[in-house]
Amino acid sequence: MLLIVLFIIEIILFMITYYTMKRDILRPSVLMVCVFMFSTFIAILNIINWNIDYLPKTIMIISIGLICAIVADYIGYYRFKNYNSKPQKINLLIIEKWKIFLIIIFELFVLLLYYLEIRRLAILDGYVSGGNLL
Repeated sequence: MLLIVLFIIEIILFMITYYTMKRDILRPSVLMVCVFMFSTFIAILNIINWNIDYLPKTIMIISIGLICAIVADYIGYYRFKNYNSKPQKINLLIIEKWKIFLIIIFELFVLLLYYLEIRRLAILDGYVSGGNLL
């Protein structure tokens, strides 16, 4: 029940933030509230499977954290807004192909390490090989 209350609070905060930030969907506070709304919605769908039991204190901490982030974004948005700014020229950034390839290889290696660590932790918790890990 408290998870539904949190979801309603997040919807209200989203509407307030969305209209306060002049319908800019890419503002950090708007995106953050959207991510929390999505996560809470998924948690509501899986409340029984995941055995979720939130305390009222948890709801208050999440709500206050969201409000603090919204206020900080609001202050930054209006405090540092430059009304006399002129359009800036965007320069093209050219990255050499070998650097892109090197970064892709590095990211694939990190992804493999993450997978192996998750598999190791699953085996410690009783995962049997042949089961669906993904």
